[in-house]
Amino acid sequence: MLRITRLFLCVGVATAAAPSTAATDYAVGPGLEFSAIGDVPWEALEPGDRVLVHWRVAAYNEKWVIARRGTEQEPIIVRGVPGPGGELPLIDGRNATTRPQLDY
Repeated sequence: MLRITRLFLCVGVATAAAPSTAATDYAVGPGLEFSAIGDVPWEALEPGDRVLVHWRVAAYNEKWVIARRGTEQEPIIVRGVPGPGGELPLIDGRNATTRPQLDY
């Protein structure tokens, strides 16, 4: 099982560009915008976007592919959000699923 703490993803070298103000946060977890990690539109992420995976009692049995590119100034960030007792979300690859759009 993988515990998410802080994972900063940045692919490629940035050019001198002004930071984007259109970055989006994708909240994943019980009662949030996305209930599963696979529901996030990974193929449409843009520089500066953040995927915030919230703790839940059960592990997330999912896998995904990041096929987008952030920049040095605006990385694409995937971050675990602790639960009420400081528990971090668990990602477990056993019996993991991937949505068809991400199955390369």
